Order: sequence, then structure tokens, then C-alpha cells
Amino acid sequence: MKEIIVAKLFKHVLPVVSVSFLTLATLTSTTHAAITNPYPEQLQEVLSKYHIDKTNIRSQKTLEKRAFGRSDDRNSGYTTYIDFKDCKGYLAVSQHRFGRVDNVYIKGECQIPGIKNF
Repeated sequence: MKEIIVAKLFKHVLPVVSVSFLTLATLTSTTHAAITNPYPEQLQEVLSKYHIDKTNIRSQKTLEKRAFGRSDDRNSGYTTYIDFKDCKGYLAVSQHRFGRVDNVYIKGECQIPGIKNF
């Protein structure tokens, strides 16, 4: 008898819970599509300053940073992620919404003299 009640409960409740969870996950997602960096000159200055060889770059992706929770949901800046061919990890260059470079760091196994690795 208990198995029948549990089976009926799951039959009717589980789909509703699943759809609710997926809807909530979709609405609260902070994933953004990559964009073209609007300030490539400042990014190029970083690459030149740290003697980063462009032929060693596997991929480059720029994402907009948004001030979520604000009424205007405005752009607060950009972060460009650069993956290299010769190491696992990436270089991150954070820029203010007007292009100023605010932060440069590395994640993973890559090593670039003068840049902190987190």
C-alpha cells in the first residue's frame, strides 16, 4: 500500500518539481555569450607588456560583467580569458566598462613573469 502511495506521489509531484527547478535555474543563470572586446588597444598593451606571443594563444573570449541586482542591470566591465597552447590554464584581463585595465591574473598551470597565479 505504501509503495502505491509513494509511486502516485512521485508520478504527479516529480515532474512539477523538475520543471520548477529547471525554470529557476534558467532564470537565475549568469551565463553570457562571448563578445568582441570593445577596447582591444588596452588588451594589446597587456599582451605586449608581458611579452605574450600571439602565436601561443589557443583562444580568446571576452565576457561582459553585469551589476546584477541593480535596477538598471548595467555593464560594469569586461573580462577577457585567454587560453594558451602550451599550458593548462588561462590569463584573465579584467577591464572597467570604459576600458581601463583593472586586474590581470592567471589561473591554472600557466606561468607568466610579473602576473600572479591564483
